[in-house]
Amino acid sequence: MDVDFPVVFRALAGLDSIAQAAGRCNREGKLEKGKVVVFVPPKPPPAGHLRRAAQTTVSLLFDSDKNPLQRENFQPYFEQLYWKAPSLDKHGIEDLLKPDGDGDDQLKVQFRTAAQRFQLIDESGYQSVIVRYGDSPALIDMLKKGGPERWLMRKLQRCTVSLPEYQFKKLLNNGDCRWH
Repeated sequence: MDVDFPVVFRALAGLDSIAQAAGRCNREGKLEKGKVVVFVPPKPPPAGHLRRAAQTTVSLLFDSDKNPLQRENFQPYFEQLYWKAPSLDKHGIEDLLKPDGDGDDQLKVQFRTAAQRFQLIDESGYQSVIVRYGDSPALIDMLKKGGPERWLMRKLQRCTVSLPEYQFKKLLNNGDCRWH
């Protein structure tokens, strides 16, 4: 969507995110000058990458009266954000994917362990629920009668949703779902 604004307000964030928002201001050049306002929100960004990006922006631009979106600011920003900062790899996955051997041995890349440790979305505190939809009632009956089989579980996977534990318990207490 191509949208053009005369004024853009952006919460303090990474320099790249601020530049992206600023790109929406006076995009077509019809105004003499557009205005970008970066403000400090009442709460900091969530812990992790977003907060570190905002902190990196502040540390690079603190006490600077030059234009923050000048091209020369981006290289130090990304260097500090990605190369000089502590690793985001808190589970040591990167090391598991490096070849481990002295040349004559087989390369020992630990794909299985890396896959077990890697979770893009933390699903602890969630419960999977099979929804009665389409052919799922018949598949659920097969599951009840014959137990779990690989092919059956793969078919049922299409009818599964993950709910936060509190929502699952609420549905269970109301009789809207059953535990088997």
